[in-house]
Amino acid sequence: MWFSRRFLLMLGALTVLTAAAENTIKAVYPVNGQRATMLTSAQKFYALQTEEQIRRIFLEEKDLVDSLAKETGGQPQGITLRWRFSGDRPNIHYEVRYADNPELKGAVTAQPPHSAYAIYNLELGKTYYWQASACHNNGSRVDTEIASFVVDPLPLRLLNVPNVNNFRDLGGKPAMAGRTSRQGLIYRSTGLNNNSGDGGKTPGKARFTDEGRRIMLEDLKLKTELDLRSHGETAGMTSSPLGDSINYINISSTCYSGLYTSDGNTNYAKLFRIFCDKNNYPINFHCIAGADRTGTLGFLLGATLGYSVKDLLVDYTYTSFCVALRPPAYFDQFYKPLLAYGKPDAPLHVKAEIFLFQIGIQPEEIQAFRDIMLGPGTSLSPELQQYASLIKSLKDAPAAGQGLRLCGLRNRLTSTRFCGKNHDLTRYQMMPLDFLATSDGNGGFRFLSRPSNATSYAPLTFDVDVANLTASGYWVTSPSEKAIYTHDGNAIWTPQDLKSFCLPLPSPLLILQVSAQEQDTTGWQKVNGVTPFEAPYLQATPAAHPPVLDGNLDEPLWKTAIFHPLVHANDSDDAIDHATRAAAVAMDSDATILYIAAKLEDRTLQLVGTKLDDPVWNGDSLELFLSSIDSDVYYQFVVNADGAIYDGQGEDGKWNSEQVVARGRRTEDGWTVEIAIPLAQFNFQTPLELNIAGSDYHNNDNPILFNLWPTQARFHRRSAMHPVVLDTK
Repeated sequence: MWFSRRFLLMLGALTVLTAAAENTIKAVYPVNGQRATMLTSAQKFYALQTEEQIRRIFLEEKDLVDSLAKETGGQPQGITLRWRFSGDRPNIHYEVRYADNPELKGAVTAQPPHSAYAIYNLELGKTYYWQASACHNNGSRVDTEIASFVVDPLPLRLLNVPNVNNFRDLGGKPAMAGRTSRQGLIYRSTGLNNNSGDGGKTPGKARFTDEGRRIMLEDLKLKTELDLRSHGETAGMTSSPLGDSINYINISSTCYSGLYTSDGNTNYAKLFRIFCDKNNYPINFHCIAGADRTGTLGFLLGATLGYSVKDLLVDYTYTSFCVALRPPAYFDQFYKPLLAYGKPDAPLHVKAEIFLFQIGIQPEEIQAFRDIMLGPGTSLSPELQQYASLIKSLKDAPAAGQGLRLCGLRNRLTSTRFCGKNHDLTRYQMMPLDFLATSDGNGGFRFLSRPSNATSYAPLTFDVDVANLTASGYWVTSPSEKAIYTHDGNAIWTPQDLKSFCLPLPSPLLILQVSAQEQDTTGWQKVNGVTPFEAPYLQATPAAHPPVLDGNLDEPLWKTAIFHPLVHANDSDDAIDHATRAAAVAMDSDATILYIAAKLEDRTLQLVGTKLDDPVWNGDSLELFLSSIDSDVYYQFVVNADGAIYDGQGEDGKWNSEQVVARGRRTEDGWTVEIAIPLAQFNFQTPLELNIAGSDYHNNDNPILFNLWPTQARFHRRSAMHPVVLDTK
């Protein structure tokens, strides 16, 4: 009996030891400093593509784009922590903790039902630590060793915010000066609530779930919501759907090439200043889809921080896999125009800061934004530093004396007829430019292009009053360009010589000096200051009889008229489009009616709109931009092959024209159109200026943009309109 009891006790102890031995838990993934990614394989694949590969995917691999859209999506997969437990499963529950320190201080704790737990919204490149535990009902527990992992630093940080798609961090990317932009400060997303569904009377319903609200307020710690939608979309919202703790700012915004219009300049100056105030952070900005207006602002912010074109392109086009297709051709509408700012070889972040300076953003504001996102210690470009310093030093400088004025050379035309009157065009050969003119204190002049205005692309010339020039000779130099301008090899210009000065604007931040005394120009380059130039203009064909507007172009007028080729607005279109397009211009003998005829090759005709003021430009269309010499007011007309017309004054589509007629005709290889526009309704006081542009929606996706003169797709740019001349002889 004693043996029996002893045996039972030993057997019981052995059973306890065996059970204890079976209650083990071990971390499986990720461990030992492994690199882990929050992206799916498809998301990671796309983020690893080069700029060239991304462009080729959208141009040539439509099936791949569709596949990526199905496989990537707007939500990340997260990092799934996994562990293995052996033991008494029915009597335990799991607990998992993770933090950014090995002591797990302030750890996030969860109780998943299984031996795996997905975590989201971690910072790229950061090391995290975690531990899983099996907790027994009697209070005892077994723990894994504390494991560590590093989040893959690949610069695409997708955020998991339930029901709010396309939510991303603008930070975590390589930037200027070898920095990496800070994460957790600027986010972009789709709208946090739907657009108004009743015509702008009441705001739309919030999109996020309770968990989404918690993530944005507690995890992301949002402080400001910047809403780029129109008041009609928001129904005049004054507070965030997240609650009163959020600073809600609504600025109705334009996008794409609209960034470079005068209204767009004002618009984006307001937007940019929000990011210059550290008290606004963290910020989430959005429109409704997080695509167009959001994409344009995201590009400007990223370019200012020095992101690579490839990372900017990934950030923009990724929306294609979340909401709707946004190909590189759309990206080029705001990317290509920025290249015109600063010197041709200047880095993109320098071009961005010059653009910002020109729209009124001060150097200290640009620096404040960079300090917030990149940390202190970066610097502005030497060009902008020099220019800003000179601006400050000239605030109290005396105004320039009489005798010399810097102007833009518009053309060398002599006369035209317009609206029943003959006009002497020599008086319009020069246009006043927005330059600050001061005296250098020694009988000379100093000219600075004002940063608040994107200076015209017209070449520079001098309006010279010889009688008021006191010196017999002048040196023309530019400290900003480190250039000495010469004529016929001579560095000294007589007052008469100055009349021949003609120089393409080398930089939007130009400092030009005309000195009566020689300056120290050691090491500066000599540049020819007399450049042959003939400004573009359109020669209108006289129309002896009004053409019959039927779109056929079979009348004698169009058989004798000059059809000018319409060229690509974006260089990137050259490789994918070889269509022939051309337009001709005619006027009646008194130049009171403008006639336009166009031939447009297009085998995949796509039309949008049938009635007045429909968004005709969203399909294959021809656009006209009309103004008059020295006028800031312009008018836009857009027509398609069915004769549908959109008209507007500037970007205001509420304005309607009088008696404008458009007739289109479909042909075997495209379409033709005839347009008649009575000109008296505009009340132009000076001769007509015009630009002709349009869109061809290639392969249903990428619009080919074309126009009469290269504009980098900035169709609304006032300087893209040039004189229409009707011979008065």
